[in-house]
Amino acid sequence: MFAMLKKLIKKIPFYNSLVLPYHFAKAWRAANKYDYPAAAMKVIGVTGTNGKTTTSFMIYQMLKSAGFKVGIMSTIGYQLWTDEKLSSQTAHATTEDPEKLNQHLAKFRDAGCEYLILEVTSHALAQHRIFGVPIDIAVFTNLSHEHLDYHKTFAKYRQAKEKLFQMAAATAKRGGRGIGIVNDDDAVARWFVRDVP
Repeated sequence: MFAMLKKLIKKIPFYNSLVLPYHFAKAWRAANKYDYPAAAMKVIGVTGTNGKTTTSFMIYQMLKSAGFKVGIMSTIGYQLWTDEKLSSQTAHATTEDPEKLNQHLAKFRDAGCEYLILEVTSHALAQHRIFGVPIDIAVFTNLSHEHLDYHKTFAKYRQAKEKLFQMAAATAKRGGRGIGIVNDDDAVARWFVRDVP
């Protein structure tokens, strides 16, 4: 019964827009509860339709091999440079719920993590799940026609991904790196370059 009611509610026009204040409040509360744990790290956010996990793990392994204290949070799990193995991600969402995300971030901060590789979905960006996470470097892999059930149009899907780059630009204004890396082989890369400083 509840599942059917949930399906019906999601058919309400502009449902996703109507619940944005709820998502923002939830993310704001979690970031405050854990005292903005990501602020202690340099965060590399990786977004795109495909290749996020592979790209994230390549960056993680490069930084770990170079001797940095690095952590990763991805679709398949999370791990610190000191961990023997990857801890499974149980949320079944690439970017976890703000409460769980900030809980893990606090653990990483308390362990002395310097760099965090964070896989970020368009849903997470649209729903403010990474509120309070300063993005130093934003990475874009590619964009294909998926998740349009949520975003409705390809342009809105792309714009959701661009929010990661806008966050990096905002971090630069506060003294962060503010670097954006785009896959120029992808047709929409030019939009990222045009839309975000």
